[in-house]
Amino acid sequence: MATKNQENLEHKEAIRQLQKTLMGAIGELKGIIQKNEQKLEQQISDLKEDNKSFKELVTNQMKEMDIKVDRVQEQARMNTKRIYEQEKQTKKLDKKTVYLEDHSRWQNLRLRGIPKNLSEGKELTEIILQWVQKVLPEIQWTWFDLERCHRVGRRNLKGPPRDILICFFNFRKKQELMNVLRLKPELLKIQDTAIQAFNDLSEQTIAWRREMKLITTILDKSIKYSWGYPVFIVIYYKDQVYRKED
Repeated sequence: MATKNQENLEHKEAIRQLQKTLMGAIGELKGIIQKNEQKLEQQISDLKEDNKSFKELVTNQMKEMDIKVDRVQEQARMNTKRIYEQEKQTKKLDKKTVYLEDHSRWQNLRLRGIPKNLSEGKELTEIILQWVQKVLPEIQWTWFDLERCHRVGRRNLKGPPRDILICFFNFRKKQELMNVLRLKPELLKIQDTAIQAFNDLSEQTIAWRREMKLITTILDKSIKYSWGYPVFIVIYYKDQVYRKED
């Protein structure tokens, strides 16, 4: 009986020791878990802080990028405006250049269609003098009224006769001659040959007038118009005057 009690006591002691060991192990495990939890919480907190810093960094960089983009766009807009203004100034200068060249030709007159068999030099000048005297007899024409009189352009034996360029000494006389020819186109004849008379214009003006051919073709049918300098059209329609440059 005593032996059995002794065994029970030993068994209970062993259980207590086991419980004590388990409690110690559980305590240690709880401590490890708690430490890991704290460590994990710290890591999470650090990650959140890093994420916050990263977001702030990205946000700041995006703001800086937006500012830079705005600056670039503003600079591009200003450059576009400058280019536009420079193009306007260039066009103005081009028009002034064309005007000056055309102005230097105002005393010139081009005759087209005069036969090739007419000699050049004094004989040609004499024929032109006789013709202008016939067109405008109110003026006594002399050799001094014609500063130059010669054919222009490349020689082409098979092509049409080259134009004759006449440079008048006096612009007023040349203009009076042109006014008469506009009113009396039947006078555009030399030695029974029909001819054409044109103002002498620069290549740029001629090219521009060719570009405006579609408009002038429409205007020719019913609407009065006239050419202006350096390059524009004056249109007369229903008691109104309009100006077209391009």
